[in-house]
Amino acid sequence: MGAWGPGLYSDDVTEDVRGIYVDKLHRGKNGEQASKEMIAEFEWACSDEDDAPVFWFAMADMQWNYGRLQEEVKKKALYYLDDMKNLQRWEHENPKMAEKRKQVLNELRKKLNTLQPSEKKVSQYRLYHCQWKVGDMYAYQLEGEYAKERGLNGKYLLFYKIAESIWWPGHVIPVVYIKLTENNEIPKTREELEKLEYIQASVLNSNDFSDKFIIDAHGKWKNRDFEADEYGYLSIYRFQLISTSKKSIPKKLSYIGNFLNLTPPDKEFIMEIKENIRPIDWKKVEEDVLTKYFLYNKRESVIYGSLDR
Repeated sequence: MGAWGPGLYSDDVTEDVRGIYVDKLHRGKNGEQASKEMIAEFEWACSDEDDAPVFWFAMADMQWNYGRLQEEVKKKALYYLDDMKNLQRWEHENPKMAEKRKQVLNELRKKLNTLQPSEKKVSQYRLYHCQWKVGDMYAYQLEGEYAKERGLNGKYLLFYKIAESIWWPGHVIPVVYIKLTENNEIPKTREELEKLEYIQASVLNSNDFSDKFIIDAHGKWKNRDFEADEYGYLSIYRFQLISTSKKSIPKKLSYIGNFLNLTPPDKEFIMEIKENIRPIDWKKVEEDVLTKYFLYNKRESVIYGSLDR
């Protein structure tokens, strides 16, 4: 059945309906718009004998809860509540929970036949668009405990914006390379910046891509050339800086300037799907970035020690 319990939201379909419907309201959709989009997006569920009932149960329940129950949605839900096939599946596949499921559906029927509450006001998302430009570079001085422990206190992380990404529910955030200064001074010229190493975000085992194929963002197979490091790993360098408001970005950042077209990292493997780029929370930026630095740049990860080179 794909359900883990008798509750109304104890399966993947209804959980998705609940989350996506509320998300649409937070994005400013009115009840009619949200309902129309939900039915279109869940067409696969509406046309499935097993998923259609639970879809309409969840839709009707959520609309009632938010004071937006539409008559056609109510009719669909009541139709399936009166149709015994859904409950018969429970009696056949999970008889121990069938009685509880019957109670849940009876409660829903009773609820839908009572006067729904007034339309509930739903606050809209306040989405942030970080205004950094491609090529902008910012310096962040290390002064946390982890930096002190590792002998890097006073040095700088340099954040270099190369692209943008979307962070749920729609914030536009920077995709960056990160460099580490050699001393406690901020570089002033392009030449000085070029000499600094990039911090590695993660690795992938090149054996997983032995046929030189990966899946692109649309789920299609796509030919890609790549070059592994001396240990056979693919080096990933890109980070996402989670920036959900202006306040979330540290005030201690110093703007260095705009440096378009700096030389990218050598042998970089670029992730096709932006959502797979390593996210960094500003609240833990020092420890998270430096941990990656020591794991991959300094080869402290166990993956390197386990190989005989």
